[in-house]
Amino acid sequence: MIHELINKPEKETQEKHVPFIQKLDDKTIKVTIGRDILHPSLDGHYIVWIHLYAEDAEGKFREIGRYEPTPVLSPPVAYFSCDVAKYKKFHAMSFCNLHGIWEQELVL
Repeated sequence: MIHELINKPEKETQEKHVPFIQKLDDKTIKVTIGRDILHPSLDGHYIVWIHLYAEDAEGKFREIGRYEPTPVLSPPVAYFSCDVAKYKKFHAMSFCNLHGIWEQELVL
């Protein structure tokens, strides 16, 4: 049931809703909502939250962090600190107030 609510990257046409995950260094993961086109941050259309999870070598998931950008004032970009080498996969989710939940993963 919950999987039906989550939009997959292939459903996006302009890629402004899909979380884009980047490893910046050994301690930092950056999540941007939208790759080539940054998601809007307007009074009526904005990202409510961004969550980042990681999977370790044993297949155990851990929440790395969450961020709630302020509409109009904050772009939908989040930086998360962790020991990147401990994880084999990162999974980001975001929630747009108009278009729902979106997800993406990065395999290292």
